[in-house]
Amino acid sequence: FFFFFLLPISMSARALGLQLLRGGARPNRADRGLYAGRRIVFGYKVAEDKKTPKRNPRTWKPNVQRMNLFSELLGEKLSIRVTTTALRCIDRAGGLDNYILHTPPKKLDSNFGMELRDVLLQKRREVTQLQQQQKQQ
Repeated sequence: FFFFFLLPISMSARALGLQLLRGGARPNRADRGLYAGRRIVFGYKVAEDKKTPKRNPRTWKPNVQRMNLFSELLGEKLSIRVTTTALRCIDRAGGLDNYILHTPPKKLDSNFGMELRDVLLQKRREVTQLQQQQKQQ
């Protein structure tokens, strides 16, 4: 079993290029992918089999994968760094476009996600305008 307690925020985390927030640290590379709110968690691994258990400091990092995801609105595959949690959220939402458009900005929590949302919204507006023009003709 692993027991972990929140470690005090240290200078080493700042040196690693992490944004320190309550409940864990947000890696800066999260701005270039979809992490679905996942953070680096600091804690202790406690050995239970001894009379006086030893606590070893440890970090739990998000499980990040590089995936090729298809965007229906853009009509192309995008190579994106995503966490496995974000992949499950994308599946539940019914695709990358629905996830990006319907997820609150606080949950997206990345520059890449917000830029992609702007591109998708603009593309959706263009598609609806073309459909309205075709109906009028």
